[in-house]
Amino acid sequence: SMVAYWYISFATVGIIHIQICLSHFLMDTFEEVPYQKDTENFYQYQLRTTLDIDCPEWLDWFHGGLQFQTIHHLYPRCPRHRLRALRAKILEIVDKHDDLKYTHYHFGYANYLTLKLMRKIAIGVRGGKFSPGPFGDTMMFKALNIIG
Repeated sequence: SMVAYWYISFATVGIIHIQICLSHFLMDTFEEVPYQKDTENFYQYQLRTTLDIDCPEWLDWFHGGLQFQTIHHLYPRCPRHRLRALRAKILEIVDKHDDLKYTHYHFGYANYLTLKLMRKIAIGVRGGKFSPGPFGDTMMFKALNIIG
């Protein structure tokens, strides 16, 4: 019984982890103070840094609303059962504005792209091309990487 509980709990957490990774790893990350750019607003920033997973409505139970990560970032207080309807409105807004891009992929394709990106990063790190960005000079970065 304890072993079954352990497997079920880790399988559940694993699915959630994959969903969160898919929604964030492929997209840009910021290395500056957010929302301080004159050329980018909150809406554009959220669309640039998250993506959604396309799936049929009958599969919403599996993703638990996490497939609508971009919409969740734009409207964090919107309940999960309304995210799909809100997505249609987001698509209308994006279609009206050329400067907005809403990124969404099917689950399998998002997994493929994520693994491809992780491979590229691993090869870069192995080749000494790792760049810690603005956090490289922090005590936390040095401690985690046993520097100094």
